[in-house]
Amino acid sequence: MTAAIGAIAPIFLLIVLGFALGRRQFPGPGFWPSAERIVFFVLFPALLLRSTAAIDADGAILAIALAVLGPIFLVMALIGVFGRRLGLDRLLLPAVAQAATRQNVYIAFAAALGVWGEPALVPLAIAVAAYTPGVNIASALLLGMHAEVRLQPTALLRTLALNPLVLACAIGLGLGFTGIRIPEILDEVLRILAMGSLPLALLATGAGLRWQGLGADSGWLLATAAFKLAGQPLLTFALALAIGLDGLALAVVVLFAALPLSPTAYVQTRAMGGHADFMANAVALQTLVSMATLPLVLFLLLAWLP
Repeated sequence: MTAAIGAIAPIFLLIVLGFALGRRQFPGPGFWPSAERIVFFVLFPALLLRSTAAIDADGAILAIALAVLGPIFLVMALIGVFGRRLGLDRLLLPAVAQAATRQNVYIAFAAALGVWGEPALVPLAIAVAAYTPGVNIASALLLGMHAEVRLQPTALLRTLALNPLVLACAIGLGLGFTGIRIPEILDEVLRILAMGSLPLALLATGAGLRWQGLGADSGWLLATAAFKLAGQPLLTFALALAIGLDGLALAVVVLFAALPLSPTAYVQTRAMGGHADFMANAVALQTLVSMATLPLVLFLLLAWLP
């Protein structure tokens, strides 16, 4: 348990530090939204491109993608079909579906590298390469059907095509599958950029946390947090075992499923006229609770691995 806590504690201390800096608006107004954009458009794509370029085309790719996306699509579909019968209104339904399934990929890389080091990069890069376009499409479809702003198919395709994370994964996978090596100088530039992505991303995550106060939807906030941080990793673990994943690949996809909700989900929901207050609360609550649940998940995974 000590090793798990030791790997997770620095991550959440950076998030707490970011929250404190954001509350004080240090180093200045508007800095943290700009920092988020630098991470999203420059630093994290560099990490993804470099990681996905190291992927070899083998059978593990499809298995990891299925283990990551299968539970997400299943839960979103069930909520989409039965949500109204459970009392979810037009705005709350897509918010609940996202809060129960989406994860913070920045924490994923920080945690996996802290525990398993460089060998975790390849399975994690495959997970992110499958997750990023898949979850954005599914979330946009749910929001488009229920939120105030209806996203047209062409707009969805354009948004995905211009998403820097999707582009980075696509370019990296293309290089990996064709065997083209990144030139040494460019690879070093990407490595340096990647080194700055995770600390700044974690600080920006903390600075962006918002709590709007508990309201009538507090039950759904608690239910989605419980499922996201406990139910989804169990569901992913069962599916991953069933399709033959083991070792580090199994551990990485389960860790990936156990992460708290991503602030990106809040941004997308707000932009499309969804239940932004619920999403802001869900991000804050899940990030706080995951400080206790993630060390436990890591402890169990470390005990499971030979």
